[in-house]
Amino acid sequence: MSFENNLYCDFNATAAAAVAGKDILLCVFDANGSNLLAVAGQQGLTINRSSDSIEVSSKDTPGGWKSKISGMKEWSIDNDGLYVGSHASHKAIGAAFNDANPVCIKIVNMKTKKAMFGGLAYVTEYTLEAPYDDAMTYSISLEGNGALVDLSENAGSTMMPETAKPRKYTHEELNKMTKSAIAAIAIDRDYKQVSEDETKAQMITKFLQAQG
Repeated sequence: MSFENNLYCDFNATAAAAVAGKDILLCVFDANGSNLLAVAGQQGLTINRSSDSIEVSSKDTPGGWKSKISGMKEWSIDNDGLYVGSHASHKAIGAAFNDANPVCIKIVNMKTKKAMFGGLAYVTEYTLEAPYDDAMTYSISLEGNGALVDLSENAGSTMMPETAKPRKYTHEELNKMTKSAIAAIAIDRDYKQVSEDETKAQMITKFLQAQG
């Protein structure tokens, strides 16, 4: 009798099987393809997949309803977050954008250490925003070139990005930021003890304690 017939611990429930978005990372390969780099500072990630719709209606289409068939498929990725320009991932993305070269991307689940998708894409947008009262951010758009390959059942795709140690912030650097900027970085690093409901001084103290 497993877990008392799942009377109160149902591991098959939807909630137990759901995937946390924070575990899904966009990664890019470096120019020679030997290193897989998780894009540093990332927060938002959207994977877009769509298909053209081709109308094949004619005068004798029954009932006057339009008839359609599926056409060519395409994919794109939108990603944004805190800008860490010194990281190799952003250097690779910037070089690909400037040189109009494609990048090889991979979407991975860092919790399960499994690959999800991979493909070749062009960087069509690489925007940096630097407001005077908040942290500097980036947003990129990737347009797929060819198929977005489903790697979930591909046993040959095992490479995972190296988890680089996050940058350590000083008290002076944090003090120059707004509370919302400190909170955003804390959320990205899963520093649950840092709350925007507290004073800025309290947030900084707990942030420094959390990063060690």
